[in-house]
Amino acid sequence: MHEEYHNKVRIETHIMEIVQKAIIQLVLRQPTYAAILMDMDIVYDPTTLPPGLPRTVLTDSKTLYIYRGFVATLSLPDMMRVLKHEALHIMLLHCATSRFPPTQYRREVLMLAVDHVVNNIILAEDGAIEGIDWVCDSQYRNWSVEQVYKDLLLQQQQHEQGRAGADNDDGGGCCDTNTGSGGNSDSLTRDNPSLQSNDVIANDDPGAEVETRVRVSKAIAVGKAMGKGVSPAVRELVSQLITPKANWKEELADWCKQTSRDDYSFTRPNRRFLWCGIKLPGMYSPTGSMAALAVVLDSSGSVSCDEVLRYLSEIACAANDCNPTELYVAIVTTEVEAEFHLTPPFDFAPVAKAVTSGGSDMTAGLRWAESLPVDVNGVVVFTDGYTPYGHPPELPVLWAMTTKQRAPYGRTLYVGD
Repeated sequence: MHEEYHNKVRIETHIMEIVQKAIIQLVLRQPTYAAILMDMDIVYDPTTLPPGLPRTVLTDSKTLYIYRGFVATLSLPDMMRVLKHEALHIMLLHCATSRFPPTQYRREVLMLAVDHVVNNIILAEDGAIEGIDWVCDSQYRNWSVEQVYKDLLLQQQQHEQGRAGADNDDGGGCCDTNTGSGGNSDSLTRDNPSLQSNDVIANDDPGAEVETRVRVSKAIAVGKAMGKGVSPAVRELVSQLITPKANWKEELADWCKQTSRDDYSFTRPNRRFLWCGIKLPGMYSPTGSMAALAVVLDSSGSVSCDEVLRYLSEIACAANDCNPTELYVAIVTTEVEAEFHLTPPFDFAPVAKAVTSGGSDMTAGLRWAESLPVDVNGVVVFTDGYTPYGHPPELPVLWAMTTKQRAPYGRTLYVGD
């Protein structure tokens, strides 16, 4: 009995070591992906996930769920590719329901589409994805998820129409897709679980998406600082998703006399990686950080959910770029609905959860900023511009507009599409 227990412990420990070794190898070879994974919680053999998900490796962008039985079948190179696969899902925001609303996408087709995109990236970067049943059609190389989804959906509809007219019904197909570079079509059915793509757990928490965008931005910077960045294709895809609409370093330069901590240096190593004996660069500035900054977030009825999420993403990018010592954030309608005092590392999840809806009067936010108990460098107002402006406050004001409106005072910065 004791021997059986100890054997089980040894097996479980060995599997965890395989995962750790794979992450360490990614740190050495592809640090951008490792940086994404190092910021995540890992749960082995989860018991709280919804039924019907594969017992492999899954993610909701915040946590990595790993089934030991699956890992036991993998070699170290395969484990590295699986972890890289999950990191790419996170970097490309595949877990975010705001990007892929469940009411607009058929999940079984979407899951195939995101895997075709991710696995083609791995194939292009690594040259091989052998050893596992991968969903990867080379015809979709350099395609976007939306393009692949549209093509797969069309194939599925054609397949279903063809089957509807046939006498024999084998239980229903998932979709038709090419699984090889030769152009031969093969039906991927629900009876073929080895080819199922369902490792992405939808996450509808807007705070999680904002945090993910910041994590990805930092991971890209870490890889670049180590001289081992991602491929141009990945860089372009990520840039389209997470690059802020405004150059915050440049726009806030006139507001502060201090220099932002805007560079990576080995003189102050990143402590998150020291546990595995890896020295990665950390953020450093010889002259310190920007002082406190006030942020007013327009949460009026004329502002859509997508715009609110954009505001939060822009705030997160501004904080990441300029490293203020502290942030004071207010959610404003015709009055201040909620306020937050944030210090590094900035957690925007509570802000996202407190967003409400109402009228619009950003002068309430400006009065709030002037009444703060600390001296702030200025106030950034995120708004669609449909608001009273009142008289100019004593503080410098940067209006971050999602429309082409222009404020009568302060500086106006367009952050729309």
